Amino acid sequence: MSHISFNTVVHPDAEAVARQNKDLGPSRKDIRSGVRAHLDDCFRCEKKASAETQLRKCSGCLIVRYCSKQCQLADWPTHKAACSDRGSADHLKLTKRLLANDILMYHLQLYAILELDLVDRPANALDHCLYVAVDTEMPADPMGHLQASLKGQVNPDPTYILWVRHIEKKPIVEHASSAARDSHRAFKASLSATGMSDWPVVLLVFTSDNLVILEIPYAIDPRPMQHCREKRPSTYVSGISGRVELPLSKETVREDLNNCILMDKSNQYLLRTKLKHNSSF
Repeated sequence: MSHISFNTVVHPDAEAVARQNKDLGPSRKDIRSGVRAHLDDCFRCEKKASAETQLRKCSGCLIVRYCSKQCQLADWPTHKAACSDRGSADHLKLTKRLLANDILMYHLQLYAILELDLVDRPANALDHCLYVAVDTEMPADPMGHLQASLKGQVNPDPTYILWVRHIEKKPIVEHASSAARDSHRAFKASLSATGMSDWPVVLLVFTSDNLVILEIPYAIDPRPMQHCREKRPSTYVSGISGRVELPLSKETVREDLNNCILMDKSNQYLLRTKLKHNSSF
């Protein structure tokens, strides 16, 4: 086979853009704090941990927590598949870090608005949920991975990143658990008491290898709604072309979300993992 040489081409603005994203993005401390806040909720009934309510980890995955044996047993039919799958359990940890990242969740809100047509039909959030398929198949350094593969080299300790592979709407009655639907309705009702009754609440259903790993209601705030009303272009950043503006669409939003994760070389967002199915947290 003929020799193949590689030249690394980096746009002069790429480093400045990466620094800007790092300055604007949440710190590792912020993300860990957000994850801990989420872990303070019962995975079934969302009751907060307190002096009277002690949450206990599931003995299988050691990730989700419950306030009582009753909640754990009630949730078992939904949690069972993800609990027994090590890769799905690891993806759940990374997904919670994604949820704690305001910048990345802004992109996911944009996608939800476009997919569900919430600008014109906000009531669609009541009838449909958003399935978000995640995995860790994408190497953190795609070019380095390609070069090593072409040379017949195998990296014994590869680094992968969380990757949003596919997003689609599905009827909520058929594709969300009864507990998730109850939580969705309760969360929507709770916004009425806070002056945010007009905020759409989307039920996010995260999946890994076709297994549901997390169902959580998420309020869509006015900023991304206005973004979609104005049809502002998506900003895509790459090391080669720098900053590029593309028409607002579901695909450009998803690509921009994944690109934000890929450009996080310092792992500020904590979405890089050494092993695909045996991450250390």
